[in-house]
Amino acid sequence: MAIKVNGFDGNPFDLNSIDSNFRFFTAYYQLTPSGSYVTGGDTVDFTNGGINSAAPPSSVIICADVFSNGVAAGLGAAGGYYTLVPPAGGVPSTALTTWKLQAWAAGGTQVAAGAYPSTVTGDTIIAKVTWKKAF
Repeated sequence: MAIKVNGFDGNPFDLNSIDSNFRFFTAYYQLTPSGSYVTGGDTVDFTNGGINSAAPPSSVIICADVFSNGVAAGLGAAGGYYTLVPPAGGVPSTALTTWKLQAWAAGGTQVAAGAYPSTVTGDTIIAKVTWKKAF
């Protein structure tokens, strides 16, 4: 099942989740998994950049990183971590629909396929994505 992409605060994405400079801007997203995890990672779609519009803020992702805020019941607090895997070809990337969020338990074992464990659904997962500005 796809990952829900919201603004940093968990609400629909808005300008409060953007840090900008001349050539690039960095957007912060809260990723919310639901349903079942798939081996290899669950799909994250950045088509609208989290912005509730018909077009992304740019068409090129320069880099992306993901982390947990370490809530007590979360995967991150238990020594686990998340990775964002770019589509084939790596980054920079214009393929916005086929990113994958992978979840890893402590020790580097990928979370088993099936219903998301409560350590993942109870976690706050933040993605930091740097986009090339469209001129």
